[in-house]
Parts: sequence; C-alpha cells; structure tokens
Amino acid sequence: MAAVTAERPGGLLIASVVAALVVVAAALAVRFLVIEGQMAQACIAMTPPSWCAARNSLVQFFRAEGFGYAALAAGILAHLFGGRPAAIVALIVGAAGLVLYNTGLASVAVLLGLLRLVRR
Repeated sequence: MAAVTAERPGGLLIASVVAALVVVAAALAVRFLVIEGQMAQACIAMTPPSWCAARNSLVQFFRAEGFGYAALAAGILAHLFGGRPAAIVALIVGAAGLVLYNTGLASVAVLLGLLRLVRR
C-alpha cells in the first residue's frame, strides 16, 4: 500500500474524509452517551458526580460555538496561506462541530476545508 504523500492529493483527500468520519462517530458517541441521556440526568442531581464539571465545561464550549469558530479559523487560514494541514483541521473539527450543535459555522468550515483539499 502506497503512503499518502503530496504527490497523491487524492489519497490525502480520502484519508482526510475517513478521519472526519471517525471523528463524527466519536462525536456521536460523546453526544448521546455523555451530553444527553443518563449522564445528563446524573448531573442534575443534588450531589452530582465529580465528572460533571468536565461535562459541563464541554457543554459550555459548544454553546459558545467553540468547535465552529476553531474550524472556521482553520478553514480561513487554509485559504489565505494555502495550507493543507489547516484544511484537514477545518474538516475534522468542523465534522465534530456538525454533530455537537455548532452546525452554522462548522458547515462553512467543512466546506472551506474540502474546497482547499481538492485544489492543487
């Protein structure tokens, strides 16, 4: 199997999309196992478990559009400076943002990342 290099931009695009799909699966697990469901109910209790502080910090991060802004910044940097690594970051963080309630900014970032990845 050939390594993904700069000479094979199609391979880089495919690898980036696969990585984004893995991140989507992980974000779905976080969304439905940590943010929603029984874990959320446990954090409402009078004496919440110690891990609720980390969960609440994550909730505050995506309520402030953290994933969306980070992905959008990476997408803009990718277009301004022509960097594929920034485009990959925009794609991957944007994919997480799409699942974790930051759909507006994250969708633009995913589009910017994909557009940059297909350009030579």
